[in-house]
Amino acid sequence: MMDCEMCGKAATAKASVEGVQMHVCGSCARYGKDVRSIPAPKPVKKPSVFTREAPQPKEELIETVRPDVAKLLRQHREKLGLNQEQFAAKLQIRASTYNHYESGASVPDTATARKLEHTLKIPLVVHMRVAAGPQQTAEEQRGLQLGDFIKKR
Repeated sequence: MMDCEMCGKAATAKASVEGVQMHVCGSCARYGKDVRSIPAPKPVKKPSVFTREAPQPKEELIETVRPDVAKLLRQHREKLGLNQEQFAAKLQIRASTYNHYESGASVPDTATARKLEHTLKIPLVVHMRVAAGPQQTAEEQRGLQLGDFIKKR
């Protein structure tokens, strides 16, 4: 549906007003010549904003190190009866690095976890489903605030 180019109401006709073809409403049509009515458009059903389902986020499969890797490493080391230095030597990594893994201060990257898996014969890398696509930061989710427009000195 078009709006009247003269007053803004719903246009119902085409008219030549001062030599210009315009869409006009019934009351503005008297100012023009060659008035032709515009056929009413077929109603288009627009989906409601409130009833439309949000698109389902796509998921992707990623490899990650198990969250309980520190506990598993300690249990396996204690089962073998070794101290941290001996166990680190068996795994061919530095004792301080192993200490960080076992204490939970750091987590081995996926490649290192794969090597540890191979040596210890225990699963340390798991597959997780996560939402694919760009993730919004908390700042992006909150939208614009008044402070975003104010100059700060």
